[in-house]
Amino acid sequence: MLPKNKTLINQVKNNKISNQYLLYGENLNEINYDAEALIYNLLVSNSNLKLKFDRDKLSDLLVIEPEKNSITIDKIRDISKFVSTKPFESNNKVVLIKQADLMRTEASNALLKNLEEPKPFVYFILLTDNKNKLLKTIISRCQVINYLSERENEEFDYTTALDILDKSMGQNLLTMLDSKEYLSDFQKDTDVLFDFLMEFYSSFLKFVKTKDESSLNKDFVKLYKKYPKANERIIVDTLDKIESVRGYFKVNANFELSMEELLLYIMEENYA
Repeated sequence: MLPKNKTLINQVKNNKISNQYLLYGENLNEINYDAEALIYNLLVSNSNLKLKFDRDKLSDLLVIEPEKNSITIDKIRDISKFVSTKPFESNNKVVLIKQADLMRTEASNALLKNLEEPKPFVYFILLTDNKNKLLKTIISRCQVINYLSERENEEFDYTTALDILDKSMGQNLLTMLDSKEYLSDFQKDTDVLFDFLMEFYSSFLKFVKTKDESSLNKDFVKLYKKYPKANERIIVDTLDKIESVRGYFKVNANFELSMEELLLYIMEENYA
């Protein structure tokens, strides 16, 4: 059973599944399908487990869902207890959190502790259609998989976006002038651009942590290798800044000035 998302297909085929995923977007059917596919590949290794998978009886799977429109800290305590023991019948354990954006603040903080101290046999899969309600620190710990519409995927020219990021990380001040026309096209749909930025730097964080490039976008990796001085702190700080600037648009901030602030921040970080 393979996922539908190309990135996930590649990771499953190469046995390079990440320990922490955030799957989000409007296509909930495809998101749920890919979550099931990940669970299948992580937990099902024989016909007996296949039968349990079909009957939703896998003992090494914990599914967390909201009750009365929220996920409380008690649910996260269940997660802490679940991950504290080794797998019972599979090689791994999986925690699936549906509608992760409905976690209360205390629940989010408790989950973060689990994400910051991962065990090699534990895998987290968070699902949401409203990523902006999640803590930035949770997002930065996960590999973000965006389920964009076909229109958005077709129109987004990430080659140009990568060139802008390359110049920014390389501290090229002409980036501001070169990028204005391109970036202005995203004023009415900032999510497409910021989803890409989050994906790029989340993957960068994984690359720095593991040095494993087999499951990552090859064009991304070429750029990562140009900046060997990048470390986890710099990348996490950049992810936080991206989410911070993204939040400006909720209060109708000036798009051009906000993007200049973000690019200047990236230039001032010690990537080069």
